[in-house]
Amino acid sequence: SVAPPQPCHRGASRLRQMAAPAPACSTLVADVAVGAPGSGGSAGSSVVSARARIQRFKALQDMLDSLRSAGPDGGPEVDVDACLVGLAALVPDAVLQQALQILDAGGVASVSSELGRRFYEVRGRKSSHLVLPSGLYCSCPYFARRVLEAGELCCKHWLAVQLARAPIAAEAQSGVSSSTKLGEDAFSEWARQRYISAM
Repeated sequence: SVAPPQPCHRGASRLRQMAAPAPACSTLVADVAVGAPGSGGSAGSSVVSARARIQRFKALQDMLDSLRSAGPDGGPEVDVDACLVGLAALVPDAVLQQALQILDAGGVASVSSELGRRFYEVRGRKSSHLVLPSGLYCSCPYFARRVLEAGELCCKHWLAVQLARAPIAAEAQSGVSSSTKLGEDAFSEWARQRYISAM
């Protein structure tokens, strides 16, 4: 069985209200853990490896969708602890813990344009990284090295953004810390500068 991630900070610990893992989530964790890196389940064939990665990413998206659909105002009830246990089975524990620490530090900011284009900026101790709200992209070196090349599912910045977008994170006061709206030209220039500084 998978041990739940250790509690960390105020907002993230609020997200971790203890509850028995939901059976559906537990089954999903058992099914996808077989294809996790280092499990040996998909090492023989690159086709099997790609399928396992797709299956694991779909499971990751399903868990994040469950968290995002759980609204404080009458949304479906979601077992947050079970989802966090599931996330811990899919991504390295360090990635999950650091994503929760980013939330606690208020490190996720949203920047949008007047026409609705949006990026998220995740601030770290040394630098900031650009994350796309949909799809899978972060400007950090870990994303290029471990996600694109080594087959991990995501980096801490991308995961922090996905968790910050969940209504339950906002309720725990550990969601998106600030939102800025820019004109189209200013937004394009802002995004260009962030992209260049990441290279």
